Amino acid sequence: MDELKPWVYSHTQLDLWRTCKRRYHWRYELGHKEPTTDNMAAGTWLVQNPIEDFHHQEFHPHTYWPNFIAEFGGKGDYDGPIFTPDIPQKTLIAYKANPVVGNVVDIERTFEIALPGGTRYSSRPDLVVERFKGGEMVGDGAGGQIQTKEFQRVVWDIKLKTFNQARNGDEFFLKPTLSPLDDQGISQAVCAGAEAFGQIQFWLGKKDGLLRGPFYLEHPLNPVLAREWKWETAFEIDQITALRDYISDRQWPKNPDSCNKFGRVWPAWDACNFGFVGKQLDKENKSA
Repeated sequence: MDELKPWVYSHTQLDLWRTCKRRYHWRYELGHKEPTTDNMAAGTWLVQNPIEDFHHQEFHPHTYWPNFIAEFGGKGDYDGPIFTPDIPQKTLIAYKANPVVGNVVDIERTFEIALPGGTRYSSRPDLVVERFKGGEMVGDGAGGQIQTKEFQRVVWDIKLKTFNQARNGDEFFLKPTLSPLDDQGISQAVCAGAEAFGQIQFWLGKKDGLLRGPFYLEHPLNPVLAREWKWETAFEIDQITALRDYISDRQWPKNPDSCNKFGRVWPAWDACNFGFVGKQLDKENKSA
């Protein structure tokens, strides 16, 4: 990170901090990227990008699958159990039959705000939508009346999820949910100045590979929760800053339960095991 530039934090950064402080140090302090899995790449290239391109009034059916493969370093003969080249087309057909309600005004726009204490925080919802709420007749100042219009601003995140099945067609474990306390949703709404946040979820069965959705899950932004989120996030960032200033060349705390999180072994696990020192890990990775 350039020391001359102020730190700008995000949900992704803080989520990794909560998962493991040492993984956070490796990723954001030392600047190493963690490899992408096929599950992560599928959400981006097979579902999210086709929908966003649709709102851009363009569609690139021959690029999604190659980009999906390239994202996680797969091979041309990739033959995963559920991810297939026809998912983008199926996603688009399902979405066009049941699109988000309202006018899409922003697509993957980055919003940045100052938290209490001046710390910078950024968020990038997939879609920002404005939808008509209502209006009333008011005087126009010249003896006539005009119709006012009021719009509600909603941020949406597009998700692809998988669920276990005992047999083809089994939907027992298909349970779309979204908490009103969802940190990512609240942060996106606060940063974008929205009144509500939601997720557009698509689900794939692990046995039959059928795509379900879209499921629209939405919550109004509670102003009390929004204020709490600002102060709690600022406090959490203060903890990161304090640790960064204090720890220097000492070891960052680790969470052994996170070594296999995200469906894979952490790439720096060998160097981390049983008490690594931050600068040693940096030196090892630079010389690799």
